[in-house]
Amino acid sequence: MWRYLLVFALSAFGGGIVGRGTGAKTSVDPPIAPEPAQPRREAPAKWGKADFQKASAEMMAALKARTYDPYKDLWATWTNAEIRAALDQSLVHPECLTTTGSGMGVVNSLLKELLKRDTDAAVAWFDSIAFEGAKKRFVYTIPSAWPEERAAAGLDFLLGHRSLFPGSVGWSILAKNIQASATQGPAGVEGMLTRLKQEGFSLDFENSLRFPEGFDFKGLFEGQVWQGLDEGGVRESAVRAFRQQDPEGAFAWLLEKQGVAGLGLSEWYGYEDPGSERLAWLGKRIEALDATQQSEYFEKTQAEWVRMPDAAVTSFAKEVRSPAMQELLRKAVVQQIYAGNTRGSLAALEALGEPAERLRALEEATPGELFASGHRPMSPADEAFIRSKLTAWNADAARIQSIVDQLKK
Repeated sequence: MWRYLLVFALSAFGGGIVGRGTGAKTSVDPPIAPEPAQPRREAPAKWGKADFQKASAEMMAALKARTYDPYKDLWATWTNAEIRAALDQSLVHPECLTTTGSGMGVVNSLLKELLKRDTDAAVAWFDSIAFEGAKKRFVYTIPSAWPEERAAAGLDFLLGHRSLFPGSVGWSILAKNIQASATQGPAGVEGMLTRLKQEGFSLDFENSLRFPEGFDFKGLFEGQVWQGLDEGGVRESAVRAFRQQDPEGAFAWLLEKQGVAGLGLSEWYGYEDPGSERLAWLGKRIEALDATQQSEYFEKTQAEWVRMPDAAVTSFAKEVRSPAMQELLRKAVVQQIYAGNTRGSLAALEALGEPAERLRALEEATPGELFASGHRPMSPADEAFIRSKLTAWNADAARIQSIVDQLKK
């Protein structure tokens, strides 16, 4: 059945690809024989919370890396020649003539598949396109799908097509070359960074970089080449990789070299950590700082708290035991209410101290600098939720009304 669905999907953007391998057009579809009855299958097991979290994390990671492809499983029985014929047809169809054309999703998937199977054949097809404007439709697809094991050839490809890949447009291939050089330690990365700069590429991209287990990040960061970089993008990517691979070492290094201001908040959270265990760990580390450092930390990260996922904030809050730090965190999470995230704010507050302390934090709440020009009005549903939660925290009617009025200011 999927083949017929695929034919329909492809023919929907022009009828130019109605069969496999020939690229021929036809005005009459051949009759489709009825499919034999399929044996009854057992219903799949129901997913639990962990299953949804895992699937969500995998999809978001793929989307972030630009590797998500809903069509890739459909090409299993297609030959390289058939994929090439379909790509040729795409060059003349009106729905594939711009990057936003409705057919470009399928076309990009076809090109990714050919790059995976036969990179040289994919490049030959790309080079066969006569009009440079048509080639520009694929300047992000090709680098993102370029095989990691052929990173060096990818760099040669960029150098051979510089007008199409200025600056950091080919960032994915640049990143793959940096990652490949990391197998040679800091010296290998320094050599690659030097070459990329000499070739005129921009390293101002913040996409993820992967480094071998046990990589000497400190050695890289303390080298002259690294310190001489003027682009922040690749620097942030490498520091993020350090955080993910060795959080203890990264925390200590950032605190030593950049002080509390360099620790950050959202940088410790990512799609690879849907359960927010890393934020729970971070909560313990911030609590181990002295009072002055804690105060500075919350001052530097105040704008980040309103953007953090609820699970991450709650995980952080549950690890805080110090009354002084609980007070700082209560002031931070109350700000979520002004961003319209009432439920997330109260969930975090519930993990911070006794009801009397939570109520006091709400009574003293005022919009922070982030909301200096105004904040989101409280919805009737949010007001009802606040009232029910305050009732559960043993507030009387008068106190509830006073808190609601305060939060609406």
